[in-house]
Amino acid sequence: MAEDGNNSLGAAKDPESKLDRKTTELLSQIKQEPIPDRLLELAMKLQQALNERETKPS
Repeated sequence: MAEDGNNSLGAAKDPESKLDRKTTELLSQIKQEPIPDRLLELAMKLQQALNERETKPS
C-alpha cells in the first residue's frame, strides 16, 4: 500500500513540473518578443482600470 501512495504522489507532482516547465518556456518566449511602447502603455492603463473596477464597491 505504501507504494500506491508514493506512486500517486509522484503522479500528482509530474503534472505540476510539466506545467512549470511549460510556463517557464512561454515566459521566456514572451520576454523575447519586441513590445511597442504604445502597446505596453495601453496594457498598463487597462490593468489599472481593471484594478480600479475590482476595488470599487458595487
